[in-house]
Amino acid sequence: MWCLFPKPYSKQMYPYLVDIIFPRQRAHGIVLLIACLFTATHVLGETFTRSAERPSANPNRDHKERGFALYPAAELSMTYDSNAFLTEENERESDLFMDVILGLSGRLSSGRNSLTLGGWYRMRRYDEVSRLDNEDYTLTLSAVIGSDTLGMSDHWTIRPRASYGKTIDYTHDPDELLLREEDSPTIRLGRPDREQQRRLTLGVDASGPATDKLWLSLGYGYSHVRYKRDDLFDDKTHKLGASASARITERSRIVLAGDFAELDNDSFDDPVYHYALRLGINHQRTDKISLNSSVGYYSVHATEREVEREGLSFTLGAHWRLTPKVMLSLTGDNTTELAEDDPGNARIVSRAIATLRHRLTTRWWWDVAVGYRREDYNRPSPPPVDDLTRRADVPGGIRPFRDPDAPFIDREVEQYIARLGLMFWINNYAHLRGSATYEDTRDNVIGDYEQYRFTIALRVAI
Repeated sequence: MWCLFPKPYSKQMYPYLVDIIFPRQRAHGIVLLIACLFTATHVLGETFTRSAERPSANPNRDHKERGFALYPAAELSMTYDSNAFLTEENERESDLFMDVILGLSGRLSSGRNSLTLGGWYRMRRYDEVSRLDNEDYTLTLSAVIGSDTLGMSDHWTIRPRASYGKTIDYTHDPDELLLREEDSPTIRLGRPDREQQRRLTLGVDASGPATDKLWLSLGYGYSHVRYKRDDLFDDKTHKLGASASARITERSRIVLAGDFAELDNDSFDDPVYHYALRLGINHQRTDKISLNSSVGYYSVHATEREVEREGLSFTLGAHWRLTPKVMLSLTGDNTTELAEDDPGNARIVSRAIATLRHRLTTRWWWDVAVGYRREDYNRPSPPPVDDLTRRADVPGGIRPFRDPDAPFIDREVEQYIARLGLMFWINNYAHLRGSATYEDTRDNVIGDYEQYRFTIALRVAI
């Protein structure tokens, strides 16, 4: 990819391209993008044969039973961001950014077995705040041994998987951020997804029948996240999971599930252990209503730093088809994580989201979603120091300095998200998407912020 986007990237290297994509007048840029998208829509609509049936949400929906197939995909989008630095209202800086996403996956199938190799690359470029420009890529490998169906089958199925990803050029030049101008706030702490990092995940799941009425599932997962900045703590996690599902009626199953996780990062000398045991139900009441939820108990324990916590563990999954064209879904769960920016601290993360999707016609879809996320930290945290000159002692110069002599605060983070989306299917391979997203985050240690985003995108997937 570096042959296409070499480093260092800057507007001086691509003056003609940047002037086209980001003209000086923002309104002109938005009009130009919309015109290009609708021109592409017309061209694609004439090129491909339009189907009377609307495609599913998964572009790779039609798999060959045997043989090899390639599935390329590409997306171009433009987004207005009201708060690029995720700061409080008096420091907001809005901007436009463009995303270019390229993806390719290949699938080799042979009867009940299959092997899939894929990857995607994303490039993000801002109009004015160029130091937020970044790139990201992910490579994935997965296999299915025994069955290619997602539901329960009459034999055992094994699903190994692996992925590697990297986010680059999000840390930027420390000197540029250390002595900021009044209208150029620093990057917000508490968003590790906005930091330069490497990600590795490995895992395998196995499931199958033990008897005619008993279904077993086993799984193992490993993840490792490494940050470039020295003041963020690398994370390693091992997870084991097991469940037994017993059929009690033709439409209902009772489920007993257990989880064990070993969590570790650079701020702990010893790992943190998470245990959870839940009892749940998988109920298909009618063809329109389904429920897959569980509730139980969790415990978090570590010999170091007195990390001790216990409480309610839950998973929530409910789906209701209100009409043939309207679907309502509700999902949620909670889990344990280690803080990347607060040494020796762990948090319980609870989240829930409700989604309503409506198919207006065979080509037009719209959906609305509302979400809630809460983080409860195990130990009080030292507050950051507002004086920016104190940040010179911190590697990178962009992390708020913590004052160990100040009174510690019981940190709580709440996040509210609302999203409205509209999608138009051009044909089986391409669609236009528009969305508006609102995010309200309340953090009693780092600070609150609000953010609005408006996006228009064109996606093509074979």
